[in-house]
Amino acid sequence: MGETRVDQVLARVTSSGPETKSLWTNEMTAELKLRYPTEGSYDLSRQWVDLWDRGAARKAIDRQARLLGLLNVSSNGHQDERWSWSSVNQELQRVLIALALTERPWPLYLFGPIGAGKTCAARAFCTIIDRAMYWGLPDFLRLAYEASHGFRESSVWTSVVDASVAILDEIGLRDKDSADISAAHSDRVYEFCDKRERLPAIYVSNLDDAKLEKLYGPRIADRMLRGTVFQLNCKSRRTGY
Repeated sequence: MGETRVDQVLARVTSSGPETKSLWTNEMTAELKLRYPTEGSYDLSRQWVDLWDRGAARKAIDRQARLLGLLNVSSNGHQDERWSWSSVNQELQRVLIALALTERPWPLYLFGPIGAGKTCAARAFCTIIDRAMYWGLPDFLRLAYEASHGFRESSVWTSVVDASVAILDEIGLRDKDSADISAAHSDRVYEFCDKRERLPAIYVSNLDDAKLEKLYGPRIADRMLRGTVFQLNCKSRRTGY
């Protein structure tokens, strides 16, 4: 069986260096100029969603060209060793790249036991995606609360909408000193899902689909589960069990 497009991209991501961003940007610019000589210049540091939402581009630019505008490495060549792409489960690597290639449907619901490496995978994905945004649930709820009460100049919702890929971690974390979640908690998670409707998003959780629906109800579960669901079954990276 020949090498697939996912294989080709995985090889490029694995061997990425600080120069990769400019290399892919140049390739993408050349591809767009070839296909759309009258469309003008494209700023490839902008969101992948901008390109995805262009009706003509969505129909005519192939998956490889879209990916070249999406994949990236840190502009300064530095990556936190805790979120190394090489440490991500290989099967999950393939799923993440297939999502970037639009060969799998968004969003991704990533779940599994504590310590399996879900957060590491999500954060590592941020290191190869330009303008990806990551929030842990407690921080997100705090920022959403502050935004709703006018405590911050810029709303977290602007970042949620503008991100190329929006990642919400710790889905299912209960409110402090409670076995359940509040109405405000549920409403803010729903708003996050609603604003990322038809846009790339990753939801990270310890809950399987049944437990997710039991805790959050069908309207949130449906939005999180309607794309790709991946269960990460690995030994705990913390305990080894």
